[in-house]
Amino acid sequence: RYRVKKCASDTKPENLNEEFFNSDYDTVLPKDAGTYAVLITSEVTSEAGRVSYGKTIKVFTIAPCPVKIEWSGAVDFTYDGTDHRSNITATAKTENGAVNVKISFSYKAHGATTFTPVTEVKNAGTYTATAEISNHNYTISSNDTTTFTIEQKALTVTAEDKTVTYGDSASYTATYNGLLDCDKGKLGTPNFTCNYNEVGTYSITVDGLENSNYAITYVNGTLTVNERTVTLDWGTANSFIYDGNAHTLKPDAKNVVIGDDLGLAITVTGENISGSSAINVGTYTATASITNKNYVLAESSKTATFTITARALTITANDHEIIYGSAPATNGYTISGMIEGETPETANIGGTVKLTTNYTQYGNVGKYDIIVDISGLSAPNYSFTAKNGKLTVNKKELTVTAKKHEITYGEEPSANG
Repeated sequence: RYRVKKCASDTKPENLNEEFFNSDYDTVLPKDAGTYAVLITSEVTSEAGRVSYGKTIKVFTIAPCPVKIEWSGAVDFTYDGTDHRSNITATAKTENGAVNVKISFSYKAHGATTFTPVTEVKNAGTYTATAEISNHNYTISSNDTTTFTIEQKALTVTAEDKTVTYGDSASYTATYNGLLDCDKGKLGTPNFTCNYNEVGTYSITVDGLENSNYAITYVNGTLTVNERTVTLDWGTANSFIYDGNAHTLKPDAKNVVIGDDLGLAITVTGENISGSSAINVGTYTATASITNKNYVLAESSKTATFTITARALTITANDHEIIYGSAPATNGYTISGMIEGETPETANIGGTVKLTTNYTQYGNVGKYDIIVDISGLSAPNYSFTAKNGKLTVNKKELTVTAKKHEITYGEEPSANG
């Protein structure tokens, strides 16, 4: 007969007595691993038929069955945003079939130095999977852990090409090739660098993103800065009266960045150009050009026309007086309106002024028009207006003298005409 009771692994038989087996004992020999104390009672019958009993206390151990773990799915792969715990299994097989194995995981991120227990196999890094068997009848003899890596996913961040007009600011954006939908918004804000100061092409650099699940490669973009279009407002003052000075137009430039110098120049051409200056009467074209390469003139406002019109001269007949009976006569004319410093000769006034009057000799005294005829006059920069003068015919003064006459004393007085 047996009384079997579980005991500590360091139990010695000599330290036990029968009282130890008075409770919590079993009469069937155990199968499970562990250390047991057993009270063996033996019954002996002698030849005389007498029965005697012998009792012995023993301690024995049933060692757990050693098993080797076989891993499946614990291989290196690339981050894809999903939890891979279900893909990783550990199997412990015995002659009696498979034994349930529990797996726990610890994780070390890229660049880290220590492992941390985790409940999911998802992020990029190095993992250690540890197998545990809760059935104390078995013990893992080898291969209780395995290590695998989730590699970072390749991500290319490309600064998008942009086009901007000189003087305007650019809004920069990037494309993400390789980014999973589940990670959108989890990289931080990209930092763009691009400084331009004139028309041309510039490199747009992008950086500043962080996510340990990705191996990020940055690709620069290109900023193209185009010329800024300038329009010219030529105004409405496009007609001048000849004054001997050079004239041009002075347009107002629109859409210019504050502080910029266009290097604006105006060239004048026309039918009566004097050198490069518009001085004489005529129609002229003002053409604008700029030297600042960051700007371009709008074709519709590159040129404008203006005119210099003739200056009006007044030809005035000088007033004149004659005595009745004199032949009709005039006293010349006066020119007014000519610019200072010019003379009829330097102004190239050609032709003749004709002065006439409707007074005839021995006509009545009085005032008569001195008529100015300018039809024969011409000048490149002047027009002419006639202003009549006045011819005054005054009375002629007569002297009446009595003729001498003689009479005799005593005669009646008489005259002789």
